[in-house]
Parts: sequence; structure tokens; C-alpha cells
Amino acid sequence: MTGFNGTERFAKPFNPVLGETFEYSCPTTGVKIVAEQVSHHPPISACHIHNDKFVLSQTSTPRSIFQGNSIELDTQAQITVEFPRTGDRFSLTKCATTKVHNVLIGFAWIDHFGPVRIANLTTGDTATLHMEKCGFLDKNRHIIHGQIRDKTNAVHMEMSGKWTRTVSLKYLTAGHSKPPGTVAAVWSRPKGNACGKWKLTPFVSKLIEITPAHERLLPTTDSRLRPDRRLLAAGHPRRAGDQKTLIENRQRKDQKERDKGAMPQYVPKWFQQAPCPHDPAIKHWQYIGGYWEERQRRADTLDDPDTLAQQMASTLLIGGHVPGSACDFRTYANRH
Repeated sequence: MTGFNGTERFAKPFNPVLGETFEYSCPTTGVKIVAEQVSHHPPISACHIHNDKFVLSQTSTPRSIFQGNSIELDTQAQITVEFPRTGDRFSLTKCATTKVHNVLIGFAWIDHFGPVRIANLTTGDTATLHMEKCGFLDKNRHIIHGQIRDKTNAVHMEMSGKWTRTVSLKYLTAGHSKPPGTVAAVWSRPKGNACGKWKLTPFVSKLIEITPAHERLLPTTDSRLRPDRRLLAAGHPRRAGDQKTLIENRQRKDQKERDKGAMPQYVPKWFQQAPCPHDPAIKHWQYIGGYWEERQRRADTLDDPDTLAQQMASTLLIGGHVPGSACDFRTYANRH
């Protein structure tokens, strides 16, 4: 619910270019995140998150439809979460449809609607949620309801509420943490703590912050190094827009070069396509490892600028990247 609720802030994001990456490492929780844009047409992002308590893998393929004054986004996602200590493994195979209203004229607002299905692959339990589509005069806006069933399809709990406020759980059968008939809130909207010009929460601000020491560690494909993003953060929207156009044009040129055979075909560096563990018929992008080990090698050579620059350059030559391509943000920024 927190993910859906967060989309109330619907400023237009930067579209990642092919080969763009993102990393995050939290020293207090041990959480490490690595993401890569593995395809441009169709746009596909792959992500791997882990610490000693869980492992999450996600492949997202958004499909957008422009409908005059609105945009409808249908995100096909394969998400798996594993908890090594309990042995439980969960999958989310369907995300609700998102619709942005009044993108050209009027007050812009967002609606989520459709089914969301979560399955415990270990026990066979499932949770099926349905987000209601907003009707005339805001009827059913933000309403969500659903059921939790066991592997025999027997209903044990019911969920209801609003994805912008609170979601409650009603216990229908015995043998759970609360007696039958009990209704308890299981999720409430976090208190608003967004601040600053871009209305970012402290956590999001931490995700995108960059220090000089951190910048030297980042691969040249990292999102934080995008010149358009950095110019916008510095308060130069016009120059940021110009840089965004240059990067997108470079990506189109890269694709034409690949089509002509003048440039190596792109091969993702950190993810590879493989059958989904819970459904071999579904393909997803699986993390193949090595990102954090390579990052450590860069850290070990921080005091040797020549070696560090050589390592960063060699990183681009793997997976069909070449220096100066659209995702080579560090070199690209210096040229423009």
C-alpha cells in the first residue's frame, strides 16, 4: 500500500536510458539495491534488493496508452521476496493499472484500479486485492478490498479500506493471532514528511544524495550522474531539459548504430533473462551477481586515479556498452 500511496506525488520522472543503473547501500540495515535498465523497447527495469533477512527480485515492464487528456499505465511485474530465516517465498504477479488524469488540462490526479495478487509459494496461501476504479463524482475512489485464502481456497480473512488512508483485516476463522470477528488495522498511511522544493521524503533524499567520495565510487552509468537530473536539482530547469533531450537523442542514435551493426548489441551486465522460479512459462530478469564485488575493487583503488579511471572505462566495454553512449553519464557530461 505504501508504494501505491507514494504515487500521490506524480511529478514526471526521468525515463531511464538503456544500460542506466542505480545502487544503494544502507550501513545500518545492510540493505543493498542494484537496478539496471535492461531493455528500451519495450522498457524493462530489473532490480535486486537484499540483506541478511530477505531477498527481493523485481522485473517491471510498464506499458502506457495515451488517451487524450489522460495516460493509462499497465505495469506487468514479476516480484519475488524470499525470507531465508522462515523459508517463506512470496510472489506478486499482477499490479493494478494506473491512470493519470488531466495531463494536459485541469488538475492532475492519479487513480489505481484492478487486481493485485500475492501468493505464498511455500504454503500455498494467496491474497487477492481489488482496487476500485474511481467513478462519477469520486465514487469508490481509493477503495480497496480483498480476501486471504489458504491452499484449499478457503477464505480466512477479508481486507478493506482505502489505499490513501488505512487498510483493515477482518479475521473469519480461528487459529490466527486474533479471534474470529476481530477487525484490526494492518496498514496506515505514513505521516507526511515530504519537504523541500521537490516534496521528497528524507528516505528518498537519502537515496539520491551524492557526496564527492561516493561519486568517485559510482559507475558512470549510475542515475545520480545524469547531467539533466543534476542540473534540475541545482535549479536550472531549462538547461536540464536541454540535457535530457541530448541524452534521449543519443540513445536513439545508439540504437540506429546497433541496427546497422556499427555498435555492439546491448547485453545487460548485471541481470540475465531466466524462467520465473514459481512459473517457468514466465520470463524474468535474474541478478547474476558481481556488482558489489566490482564496486569494492573500485573502492580499493580510490587512491590511484589512473587505475580507477581504467576500471570505470572497462566497465562500459562489458555488456555492449561503449564510452560516450547514452548511459555513459560521466563522459557525456564532460563533453556537453
